[in-house]
Amino acid sequence: MSWSGGEPLITRSSESAGGTTAQVTVEAGTERGTTTVSSPLYRIEVPDGADKTCRGDVDVHVSPTKDVVVIGWVDPAPIDLDALAQNANLLLRGILNTPLLCSLQLAEWAIGNRSDVFSEGDRVYANGFLLKNSPNQPPPATIDSDQELAEGDYRLFNRLRVVFNEPGTTDFEILPESATAVGTTPDPCGLVGNAGPEVHPSSGASGLTNSGNGVFQLAEGRLGTAGQLVDLTLNDCDLVLAFCTNIVSDVGKTTPWIWSAIRFDLDGNLSPLDNQIFPTYAVYEDNERVNQFPQSDAEVFIALDDTSERLPSEIP
Repeated sequence: MSWSGGEPLITRSSESAGGTTAQVTVEAGTERGTTTVSSPLYRIEVPDGADKTCRGDVDVHVSPTKDVVVIGWVDPAPIDLDALAQNANLLLRGILNTPLLCSLQLAEWAIGNRSDVFSEGDRVYANGFLLKNSPNQPPPATIDSDQELAEGDYRLFNRLRVVFNEPGTTDFEILPESATAVGTTPDPCGLVGNAGPEVHPSSGASGLTNSGNGVFQLAEGRLGTAGQLVDLTLNDCDLVLAFCTNIVSDVGKTTPWIWSAIRFDLDGNLSPLDNQIFPTYAVYEDNERVNQFPQSDAEVFIALDDTSERLPSEIP
Protein backbone atom coordinates (compact mmCIF):
# COMPACT_ATOMS: atom_id res chain seq x y z
CA MET A 1 0.00 0.00 0.00
CA SER A 2 1.14 3.62 -0.36
CA TRP A 3 0.65 6.79 1.61
CA SER A 4 -1.44 9.26 -0.35
CA GLY A 5 -2.27 11.82 2.29
CA GLY A 6 0.99 12.84 3.86
CA GLU A 7 3.96 11.07 5.36
CA PRO A 8 3.85 8.43 8.14
CA LEU A 9 4.78 9.59 11.62
CA ILE A 10 8.27 8.26 12.15
CA THR A 11 9.45 8.04 15.75
CA ARG A 12 12.61 6.04 15.05
CA SER A 13 14.50 5.38 11.84
CA SER A 14 17.79 3.94 10.70
CA GLU A 15 18.86 3.51 7.11
CA SER A 16 20.42 0.31 5.91
CA ALA A 17 23.49 0.09 3.69
CA GLY A 18 22.84 1.88 0.43
CA GLY A 19 20.14 4.07 1.91
CA THR A 20 17.27 2.33 0.12
CA THR A 21 15.45 0.94 3.15
CA ALA A 22 14.57 2.40 6.51
CA GLN A 23 13.34 0.62 9.65
CA VAL A 24 10.70 2.77 11.28
CA THR A 25 8.27 2.81 14.16
CA VAL A 26 4.87 4.23 13.23
CA GLU A 27 2.48 5.42 15.89
CA ALA A 28 -0.38 2.90 16.21
CA GLY A 29 -3.73 4.22 15.02
CA THR A 30 -2.24 7.14 13.12
CA GLU A 31 -4.33 7.89 10.05
CA ARG A 32 -2.68 9.12 6.88
CA GLY A 33 -4.82 9.53 3.81
CA THR A 34 -6.90 6.38 3.36
CA THR A 35 -4.66 4.22 5.51
CA THR A 36 -4.96 3.61 9.25
CA VAL A 37 -1.94 2.12 10.96
CA SER A 38 -3.09 -0.69 13.25
CA SER A 39 0.29 -2.23 14.03
CA PRO A 40 3.18 -0.28 15.49
CA LEU A 41 6.06 -1.62 13.40
CA TYR A 42 6.51 -1.35 9.65
CA ARG A 43 9.36 -1.45 7.18
CA ILE A 44 9.35 1.39 4.68
CA GLU A 45 11.22 0.92 1.43
CA VAL A 46 12.27 4.28 0.05
CA PRO A 47 12.49 4.49 -3.78
CA ASP A 48 15.91 5.37 -5.15
CA GLY A 49 16.39 9.11 -5.20
CA ALA A 50 13.53 9.77 -2.77
CA ASP A 51 13.98 12.26 0.03
CA LYS A 52 15.34 10.24 2.94
CA THR A 53 12.97 12.05 5.30
CA CYS A 54 10.29 9.86 3.62
CA ARG A 55 8.17 12.79 2.49
CA GLY A 56 5.86 11.95 -0.37
CA ASP A 57 4.59 8.52 -1.38
CA VAL A 58 6.46 5.48 -0.10
CA ASP A 59 5.61 1.78 -0.18
CA VAL A 60 4.86 0.36 3.27
CA HIS A 61 5.39 -3.33 4.02
CA VAL A 62 4.06 -4.90 7.23
CA SER A 63 6.87 -6.82 8.91
CA PRO A 64 5.45 -8.21 12.20
CA THR A 65 4.67 -11.89 12.58
CA LYS A 66 1.17 -13.09 13.23
CA ASP A 67 -0.26 -12.27 16.65
CA VAL A 68 -0.15 -15.70 18.33
CA VAL A 69 -2.00 -16.51 21.54
CA VAL A 70 -1.97 -19.83 23.40
CA ILE A 71 -4.57 -20.42 26.13
CA GLY A 72 -4.15 -23.36 28.50
CA TRP A 73 -7.48 -24.41 30.01
CA VAL A 74 -8.88 -27.35 31.96
CA ASP A 75 -11.51 -29.22 29.95
CA PRO A 76 -13.93 -31.12 32.23
CA ALA A 77 -15.47 -33.16 29.40
CA PRO A 78 -12.91 -36.02 29.28
CA ILE A 79 -13.24 -36.69 33.03
CA ASP A 80 -15.97 -39.31 33.55
CA LEU A 81 -16.75 -38.82 37.23
CA ASP A 82 -19.60 -41.34 37.20
CA ALA A 83 -17.21 -44.06 36.05
CA LEU A 84 -14.61 -43.06 38.64
CA ALA A 85 -17.27 -43.12 41.37
CA GLN A 86 -17.77 -46.85 40.83
CA ASN A 87 -14.43 -47.49 42.55
CA ALA A 88 -14.69 -44.88 45.32
CA ASN A 89 -16.18 -45.31 48.79
CA LEU A 90 -19.63 -43.92 49.46
CA LEU A 91 -18.49 -41.73 52.36
CA LEU A 92 -15.89 -39.89 50.28
CA ARG A 93 -18.36 -39.35 47.45
CA GLY A 94 -20.93 -37.93 49.83
CA ILE A 95 -18.44 -35.58 51.49
CA LEU A 96 -17.07 -34.16 48.24
CA ASN A 97 -20.54 -33.59 46.81
CA THR A 98 -21.65 -31.58 49.86
CA PRO A 99 -20.08 -28.08 49.56
CA LEU A 100 -19.41 -27.40 53.24
CA LEU A 101 -18.09 -30.90 53.93
CA CYS A 102 -16.05 -30.69 50.75
CA SER A 103 -14.32 -27.52 51.96
CA LEU A 104 -13.60 -29.12 55.33
CA GLN A 105 -12.19 -32.19 53.61
CA LEU A 106 -9.84 -30.08 51.48
CA ALA A 107 -8.65 -28.31 54.62
CA GLU A 108 -7.83 -31.67 56.18
CA TRP A 109 -5.92 -32.80 53.11
CA ALA A 110 -4.01 -29.51 53.08
CA ILE A 111 -2.54 -30.30 56.51
CA GLY A 112 -1.63 -33.86 55.56
CA ASN A 113 -4.62 -35.68 57.04
CA ARG A 114 -5.49 -38.30 54.40
CA SER A 115 -8.87 -39.05 55.94
CA ASP A 116 -11.58 -40.81 53.90
CA VAL A 117 -9.12 -41.93 51.20
CA PHE A 118 -8.63 -45.66 51.69
CA SER A 119 -7.93 -47.08 48.25
CA GLU A 120 -6.50 -46.35 44.82
CA GLY A 121 -10.05 -45.89 43.55
CA ASP A 122 -10.66 -43.26 46.23
CA ARG A 123 -7.51 -41.37 45.25
CA VAL A 124 -8.33 -41.37 41.54
CA TYR A 125 -11.91 -40.28 42.22
CA ALA A 126 -10.71 -37.41 44.43
CA ASN A 127 -8.36 -36.19 41.70
CA GLY A 128 -11.10 -36.44 39.10
CA PHE A 129 -13.57 -34.60 41.30
CA LEU A 130 -11.18 -31.72 41.96
CA LEU A 131 -10.40 -31.24 38.26
CA LYS A 132 -13.94 -31.82 36.99
CA ASN A 133 -15.26 -29.18 39.36
CA SER A 134 -12.60 -26.54 38.77
CA PRO A 135 -12.73 -26.17 34.98
CA ASN A 136 -12.31 -23.19 32.71
CA GLN A 137 -14.86 -22.09 30.18
CA PRO A 138 -13.80 -23.25 26.70
CA PRO A 139 -12.19 -20.29 24.92
CA PRO A 140 -14.21 -19.31 21.82
CA ALA A 141 -13.19 -19.77 18.20
CA THR A 142 -12.58 -16.01 17.87
CA ILE A 143 -11.12 -13.99 20.73
CA ASP A 144 -10.25 -10.48 21.78
CA SER A 145 -6.75 -11.15 23.10
CA ASP A 146 -6.69 -8.24 25.54
CA GLN A 147 -10.09 -9.21 26.92
CA GLU A 148 -9.12 -12.87 27.34
CA LEU A 149 -6.01 -11.87 29.27
CA ALA A 150 -7.95 -9.49 31.52
CA GLU A 151 -10.77 -11.92 32.29
CA GLY A 152 -8.34 -14.54 33.59
CA ASP A 153 -10.43 -17.63 32.79
CA TYR A 154 -7.47 -19.88 31.98
CA ARG A 155 -4.70 -21.81 33.64
CA LEU A 156 -2.07 -20.31 31.33
CA PHE A 157 -1.94 -17.43 28.85
CA ASN A 158 0.83 -16.75 26.35
CA ARG A 159 0.83 -14.08 23.61
CA LEU A 160 3.74 -13.35 21.30
CA ARG A 161 4.27 -11.11 18.31
CA VAL A 162 7.67 -10.34 16.87
CA VAL A 163 9.08 -8.05 14.21
CA PHE A 164 12.23 -9.05 12.34
CA ASN A 165 14.11 -5.94 11.31
CA GLU A 166 15.92 -8.10 8.77
CA PRO A 167 14.05 -11.35 7.99
CA GLY A 168 16.23 -14.42 8.30
CA THR A 169 18.51 -12.80 10.87
CA THR A 170 18.55 -12.50 14.65
CA ASP A 171 17.76 -8.78 14.46
CA PHE A 172 14.28 -8.82 16.03
CA GLU A 173 12.05 -7.04 18.53
CA ILE A 174 9.27 -8.50 20.67
CA LEU A 175 6.23 -6.26 20.39
CA PRO A 176 4.68 -4.68 23.49
CA GLU A 177 1.35 -6.54 23.23
CA SER A 178 3.21 -9.77 24.00
CA ALA A 179 2.31 -11.07 27.48
CA THR A 180 2.25 -14.11 29.76
CA ALA A 181 0.04 -14.93 32.74
CA VAL A 182 -0.66 -17.87 35.04
CA GLY A 183 -4.31 -18.28 35.96
CA THR A 184 -5.99 -19.14 39.24
CA THR A 185 -7.82 -22.35 40.20
CA PRO A 186 -11.59 -22.21 40.87
CA ASP A 187 -12.77 -23.71 44.16
CA PRO A 188 -13.99 -27.25 43.36
CA CYS A 189 -16.33 -27.10 46.36
CA GLY A 190 -17.95 -23.90 45.12
CA LEU A 191 -17.78 -21.94 48.36
CA VAL A 192 -14.72 -19.69 48.27
CA GLY A 193 -12.77 -17.68 45.73
CA ASN A 194 -10.13 -18.94 43.34
CA ALA A 195 -6.79 -20.14 44.67
CA GLY A 196 -3.69 -18.34 43.47
CA PRO A 197 -0.99 -20.03 41.40
CA GLU A 198 2.77 -20.33 41.64
CA VAL A 199 4.50 -18.62 38.74
CA HIS A 200 7.63 -20.35 37.52
CA PRO A 201 10.78 -18.19 37.80
CA SER A 202 11.29 -18.57 34.03
CA SER A 203 7.75 -17.60 33.05
CA GLY A 204 7.87 -14.63 30.70
CA ALA A 205 11.35 -15.47 29.46
CA SER A 206 11.87 -14.68 25.79
CA GLY A 207 14.62 -14.34 23.23
CA LEU A 208 16.55 -16.61 20.89
CA THR A 209 15.95 -20.34 21.16
CA ASN A 210 18.77 -22.61 22.29
CA SER A 211 19.53 -23.50 18.67
CA GLY A 212 19.67 -19.84 17.65
CA ASN A 213 17.24 -20.58 14.83
CA GLY A 214 14.16 -18.92 16.28
CA VAL A 215 12.56 -16.62 18.81
CA PHE A 216 10.50 -17.86 21.77
CA GLN A 217 8.38 -16.76 24.70
CA LEU A 218 7.67 -19.06 27.66
CA ALA A 219 4.65 -19.08 30.00
CA GLU A 220 4.85 -21.47 32.94
CA GLY A 221 3.21 -22.05 36.30
CA ARG A 222 1.36 -24.51 38.53
CA LEU A 223 -0.95 -24.82 41.51
CA GLY A 224 -0.22 -22.55 44.44
CA THR A 225 0.83 -23.81 47.87
CA ALA A 226 -2.67 -24.88 48.96
CA GLY A 227 -3.14 -26.98 45.85
CA GLN A 228 0.34 -28.44 46.16
CA LEU A 229 -0.42 -29.58 49.72
CA VAL A 230 -3.62 -31.32 48.63
CA ASP A 231 -1.79 -32.90 45.69
CA LEU A 232 0.94 -34.24 47.99
CA THR A 233 -1.56 -35.70 50.47
CA LEU A 234 -3.58 -37.44 47.79
CA ASN A 235 -0.82 -38.61 45.46
CA ASP A 236 2.61 -38.71 47.16
CA CYS A 237 1.91 -39.27 50.84
CA ASP A 238 4.28 -41.09 53.18
CA LEU A 239 1.37 -42.40 55.24
CA VAL A 240 1.63 -43.14 58.94
CA LEU A 241 -1.67 -43.57 60.82
CA ALA A 242 -3.65 -41.58 58.20
CA PHE A 243 -1.20 -38.65 58.30
CA CYS A 244 1.39 -37.68 55.69
CA THR A 245 4.71 -37.35 57.45
CA ASN A 246 6.28 -35.62 54.44
CA ILE A 247 3.69 -32.84 54.23
CA VAL A 248 6.26 -30.19 55.18
CA SER A 249 9.47 -31.57 53.70
CA ASP A 250 8.11 -32.43 50.25
CA VAL A 251 5.58 -29.71 49.52
CA GLY A 252 6.20 -28.40 46.01
CA LYS A 253 8.42 -31.32 45.05
CA THR A 254 5.56 -33.50 43.83
CA THR A 255 3.55 -31.07 41.68
CA PRO A 256 4.46 -30.74 37.98
CA TRP A 257 4.51 -27.48 36.04
CA ILE A 258 2.41 -26.56 33.04
CA TRP A 259 3.87 -24.53 30.19
CA SER A 260 3.56 -23.31 26.64
CA ALA A 261 6.40 -21.94 24.54
CA ILE A 262 5.51 -20.01 21.38
CA ARG A 263 8.27 -20.04 18.76
CA PHE A 264 8.88 -18.34 15.43
CA ASP A 265 11.67 -19.24 13.06
CA LEU A 266 13.88 -16.41 11.81
CA ASP A 267 11.66 -15.90 8.78
CA GLY A 268 8.69 -15.21 11.06
CA ASN A 269 6.95 -18.56 10.54
CA LEU A 270 5.23 -20.13 13.55
CA SER A 271 6.99 -23.27 14.78
CA PRO A 272 5.19 -26.24 16.42
CA LEU A 273 3.96 -25.51 19.93
CA ASP A 274 6.08 -26.68 22.86
CA ASN A 275 3.65 -27.52 25.68
CA GLN A 276 3.05 -29.69 28.73
CA ILE A 277 0.75 -32.73 28.35
CA PHE A 278 -1.92 -31.06 30.51
CA PRO A 279 -4.23 -29.12 30.32
CA THR A 280 -5.80 -28.41 26.89
CA TYR A 281 -4.05 -25.75 24.78
CA ALA A 282 -5.91 -23.59 22.23
CA VAL A 283 -3.76 -21.79 19.63
CA TYR A 284 -4.83 -18.55 17.94
CA GLU A 285 -3.39 -16.57 15.05
CA ASP A 286 -4.63 -13.00 14.73
CA ASN A 287 -7.51 -13.80 17.14
CA GLU A 288 -8.75 -16.87 15.21
CA ARG A 289 -8.32 -20.38 16.64
CA VAL A 290 -6.18 -22.47 14.32
CA ASN A 291 -5.40 -25.48 16.49
CA GLN A 292 -6.15 -27.14 19.80
CA PHE A 293 -4.17 -29.77 21.69
CA PRO A 294 -6.32 -31.87 24.05
CA GLN A 295 -5.16 -32.65 27.54
CA SER A 296 -3.74 -36.07 28.36
CA ASP A 297 -5.22 -38.39 30.95
CA ALA A 298 -5.08 -36.53 34.26
CA GLU A 299 -3.46 -39.42 36.11
CA VAL A 300 -0.54 -39.48 33.66
CA PHE A 301 0.07 -35.80 34.37
CA ILE A 302 -0.43 -36.13 38.14
CA ALA A 303 2.21 -38.87 38.26
CA LEU A 304 4.84 -36.29 37.22
CA ASP A 305 6.69 -34.13 39.74
CA ASP A 306 8.41 -30.74 39.93
CA THR A 307 11.17 -31.88 37.58
CA SER A 308 8.57 -31.79 34.80
CA GLU A 309 9.22 -28.21 33.77
CA ARG A 310 10.50 -26.26 30.79
CA LEU A 311 13.60 -24.10 31.13
CA PRO A 312 14.49 -21.47 28.51
CA SER A 313 17.73 -23.32 27.76
CA GLU A 314 15.70 -26.40 26.79
CA ILE A 315 13.62 -24.68 24.09
CA PRO A 316 15.06 -25.82 20.76
